[in-house]
Amino acid sequence: MHLITTACLASSFFKMFSNQKENQFKGFYNIIEIKHSIPGRIRFKIPLLKCNDKYGEILQAQLPKIKSIEKFSWSSISGSLIINYNNSELSSDIILGIIIKLLRLESIIEKEPNSNLGMKLVSFEKNLNRSVYEKSHGAVDFRSLIHISFIVLGVASMFKKNKTTPGPYSLLYWAYNGISKRLQ
Repeated sequence: MHLITTACLASSFFKMFSNQKENQFKGFYNIIEIKHSIPGRIRFKIPLLKCNDKYGEILQAQLPKIKSIEKFSWSSISGSLIINYNNSELSSDIILGIIIKLLRLESIIEKEPNSNLGMKLVSFEKNLNRSVYEKSHGAVDFRSLIHISFIVLGVASMFKKNKTTPGPYSLLYWAYNGISKRLQ
């Protein structure tokens, strides 16, 4: 949480002392994004608002308490939030921090993101592991084959003069770490 607050405040102070255009920071992809901003008006895309009135009700209860926010509206259909504010008293970065705090988005932001490609690779590896396990009738799985390959390559590279693989101790270390992690 402190990291997010610091980032918002630092960005805001940096803008006060420089001639940079407002809204260099666009938020956090697929969590809270600044889609459009002009001084005094900002539009966010917040997927949590889609089909979930709980978060809209939080905004409805809390945003009127902030004097510098003149008007706001949210849509549970599009997941957007529009805020009209007094730009001499608030900046878009401060509003971003307020919304993050009100909707308790800190924990979501701090989680390590999973890319679509990364998730597909994990799924592919799981399917490959299952296929090898099924084809060998439970004798071996793909992960075990990887560790066995490291062991075989490590031992074989100890006796080779022309080394084209990583060092034998590295291969054996990788095999040991992989096996010990699976046993935990």
